[in-house]
Amino acid sequence: MSPATRLQLVRRSGWAFCVAVVAVVTFWYFRANPLIRAANRMVAAMRDGDGDALYDATIADERSCSDLSPQKIHKAWQVLIEPLVVGSRLVGTDPTELDSNHTQVIAALRYLNQQGDPWKLNVIANQSDGDAKTDVIYSMLSTASLFDSDGHANPTLTPDLSLNGLRRYRARLEAVGIHRVMLAPGTCFTWDE
Repeated sequence: MSPATRLQLVRRSGWAFCVAVVAVVTFWYFRANPLIRAANRMVAAMRDGDGDALYDATIADERSCSDLSPQKIHKAWQVLIEPLVVGSRLVGTDPTELDSNHTQVIAALRYLNQQGDPWKLNVIANQSDGDAKTDVIYSMLSTASLFDSDGHANPTLTPDLSLNGLRRYRARLEAVGIHRVMLAPGTCFTWDE
């Protein structure tokens, strides 16, 4: 091989190496944050009632408190979320972004119900030691409680709406085997408490 050919080969190899480095750096910089990807998967599972995916995303304290299984989560979804999603029209998504400390993401789908009221299906993904986790049953109950007895969606969850939601859904959640609920990590309450 002549020196000119060798030089040309070295230059081509150098350019190929530079292009590869730029491609890897670009991919690394623009790839979605794992917490954002997890939040998007969680909100899709919440929309679809995917009990297995929601179980995997559930905080261990909530699994224990409510004695959860993928089947129980799906049944609770059928009570709390399915009627809302089926009776509404998806109108968009909110951007999913990390909070300032990079440990939490809110993913949300925006809907309009039959009365024309806007509402959101939210999931808060929290960074944990393993994958991102969320409180599934409380999240579903909070969303369902936004709706009053006439089916109108309220923009914010008030104490009265929360209490009315607990009363409205308690018997149906007990029927699917949920007798206790976690309101915050480390807490576990019976329906009467």
